[in-house]
Amino acid sequence: MNTQFEEKKLLKLLGSELVDLFKKYNVFVAGGAITSIFTNSEINDIDVYTRNEDDLLGLIEELFDHCGNKVLSSTKKSTLFADGELLVQAIHFKCFDTAEDIFDSFDFTSVMGAYDFKDNKYYFHDDFMKHNSQKIIKFNSNTAYPLISALRVQKYEDKGYKISKAEYLRIVMTCMKLEINSYEELQEHLGGMYGVNLDKLFEDIKDDEFSLQAAIEKLAEITLSDEYFEKPELEFILELDEVISKISPKAIKYVEFKGKIYRVHNSGEIDEESVKYDNHTMLDIKDIFKDNKLYKFVKKNEDGTYSSYYDDKFTYKIGEIAEANGAVGTYSCDKGKLHFNTKEKIKKSTYFDKKDKVLLEVMFNTDDLLDIDHSTKVTARKVYVVREVPELEWKMWIGNKHVSKEGAYCDSPLF
Repeated sequence: MNTQFEEKKLLKLLGSELVDLFKKYNVFVAGGAITSIFTNSEINDIDVYTRNEDDLLGLIEELFDHCGNKVLSSTKKSTLFADGELLVQAIHFKCFDTAEDIFDSFDFTSVMGAYDFKDNKYYFHDDFMKHNSQKIIKFNSNTAYPLISALRVQKYEDKGYKISKAEYLRIVMTCMKLEINSYEELQEHLGGMYGVNLDKLFEDIKDDEFSLQAAIEKLAEITLSDEYFEKPELEFILELDEVISKISPKAIKYVEFKGKIYRVHNSGEIDEESVKYDNHTMLDIKDIFKDNKLYKFVKKNEDGTYSSYYDDKFTYKIGEIAEANGAVGTYSCDKGKLHFNTKEKIKKSTYFDKKDKVLLEVMFNTDDLLDIDHSTKVTARKVYVVREVPELEWKMWIGNKHVSKEGAYCDSPLF
């Protein structure tokens, strides 16, 4: 089946920046948006799925920046971003290796369609096209959240879909199999009630022994809430870690360096922090620089040496130590410091746009590191110049997010 038109329609809807971001993290766009594209219906939002937690956390961080901190909601299941008029929902209750794995968690065959940005291809359940053309609802009893499926029936009936009594009974009976033992678990299952905020619904009984009957009575009070008749407004979450902590408490990572605490982001950026979240993971400096290599764009001289763009009198020679001149100062531009990038950040180098640039690879000892709290730069007192990186090699690095971090870490002097 030729899906070229539908592919172009999806990419146009997303825009080039989101497309690049989705390709970077090999995401799937799946569910109702794909159904809407193939049934020529209005697209309400985009649901995106990732293959592993590293990709998920990287995607969340970059969506956070891309959307300017505009978050409509964030739960343990998903985080909903507003990219202008387009709503982008990052699903994080689970990661998925394949489109088929995603379909196994879906409720209706009519939404079992996905576009994989890893291989730029659509995938469908065998009955996706048939059930959408027939406008019938067929239920998957292995779905993760059947209570929401019961609500979604009305949504799809409003779109002209039909469900048989037997299929609806299958939904009800699947709900009967759920083991819900706390108000928190119940909120997780009801967390997708189309804009209804349940965060405070059970506030006055959350410390009581869980009672399903009490929860049923509390649900009757939803329509009495002042917010029930109001359209949800954008919630501005200023701290990325508020979202990250809901995905994986240990995903917030810190490293201690020279008496200071730094937040280590999934993107590789490092920022000094004054406070730490209670749930976190502490890294060793060796985890940050696993192969103790850094990189710098410089100008190559006719005699085979390399000159700094900032100070053309300072030269680097392959196979020799390069040591900064003068005493170490307080400011970034002071003497006594050599400036470098990690492999992941060479594209953000100050001199990346220089036409005559070449890239040097250097190695360092931990004791010679001075600053690591720059988003794009690392400074050191001295380094050992290893090689000039071939242009083809470093261009492959910036075109592929999966750069190698393998290599032996060396605590002993290199020089």
